[in-house]
Amino acid sequence: VSIEESFNTENTITIFPNPAYNLIQFPVAANAQYFIYDITGKCQLTGQTVSGKIDISGLPKGTYILNLISDTGNQMGKFVKL
Repeated sequence: VSIEESFNTENTITIFPNPAYNLIQFPVAANAQYFIYDITGKCQLTGQTVSGKIDISGLPKGTYILNLISDTGNQMGKFVKL
């Protein structure tokens, strides 16, 4: 099963800009915990966001999965870091 096949469109979050250099943004209605995984499944970054913005400047170039967990549920999205 590929990553795209495992996404449920109801739980997919829109990440912009995509691809991104230093910062990603996404719509978030509440305080949320995030996890960013590389394509091997290793967690590369984690934290809390209330603004819907995450600084990704410390990540190496590559493709990543954002897992966002909030009171409203769990959402996922894919982005590319340049």
